[in-house]
Amino acid sequence: MMTNWTQALKSAEVVGRINRRLAAGLAQCPPFEQAGWTLHCVQCHVGTGTYAAGFQASWHLHQEYQLEIGLSGRIQFQTRTQKFTLRPGGVVAIPWKHPHCWTCEQAGPMLGVALVVVPTVESIRANGNLFTEAGMRRPPAVKALVNQLLEDAMNPAEPAFGGRREAARIFLLLAEILQTLLPKPSGAIATTTSEIRGREMAAWAVHYVEENLEKNIQATTLARELKMSARQLHRLFVKYIGQSLREFLAERRMERARVLLATPDHEMQIKEIAFLCGFKSLAYFSNTFRQTHGVSPSDLRFKPVEIKSRVTSKFVRDPSR
Repeated sequence: MMTNWTQALKSAEVVGRINRRLAAGLAQCPPFEQAGWTLHCVQCHVGTGTYAAGFQASWHLHQEYQLEIGLSGRIQFQTRTQKFTLRPGGVVAIPWKHPHCWTCEQAGPMLGVALVVVPTVESIRANGNLFTEAGMRRPPAVKALVNQLLEDAMNPAEPAFGGRREAARIFLLLAEILQTLLPKPSGAIATTTSEIRGREMAAWAVHYVEENLEKNIQATTLARELKMSARQLHRLFVKYIGQSLREFLAERRMERARVLLATPDHEMQIKEIAFLCGFKSLAYFSNTFRQTHGVSPSDLRFKPVEIKSRVTSKFVRDPSR
């Protein structure tokens, strides 16, 4: 018999326990890699629990792709052009930077997930967007998978396997959903010579960064390799990757460090990991890591801990006004 989530998630203690378990599992969850695309799940939570009928979330957007999974009740989502009613087992998929709002029509909670696409050669060439329109999905196994995940996380007993079981359940749930969202092979999207060339150069730059994270990568050096100015390189990154070279480089270094610190089958010291990720100062690496993830490198070493979410949201004006 499945849990009545409307009742169960009225308890702040239960909500807190589930969110902590999900965060610990998320820290152990591997990236989703398929057909050249790499996605990271950066948040998975039940928010504040059950929303009362009539509760409204104002117009806003996120810097990440959002998946909202219905647990119970009924919630209506609205974008500028569409409306979707989220019921148990359903999934509303919302693109990044896509304004939306929602209203709880019948009391209930939902599981919120945030995903980021790590730029790769393939994703840049394909246009870099996982999907561009909001939509409703109903993968057949979602209802059972999300219930299994949350029922385990709700258990007050000490979590088994240090968060790895939760990580496995998160992975299976999202894999069920993502197979309906990952881009299908299609013809070339870029239609002009300059657009094709721009994507090729951005893809080359991303590959170069990934292969040389331990080096002192300078914008001027990379721009020289691409036979362009540093200003042109900056525009290239902003257009095709959505962030500057400095932001992209910092994010990739922090992610590589997180993965290496959480991998138990090596004996590298934290100082070695810092240098391997391009940091010349252990103190600077430790401070940057704490600011990014909310914990020190030693806290993350081989232990399931809650890392700070990188999810961001921004309120926007109601487009109907």
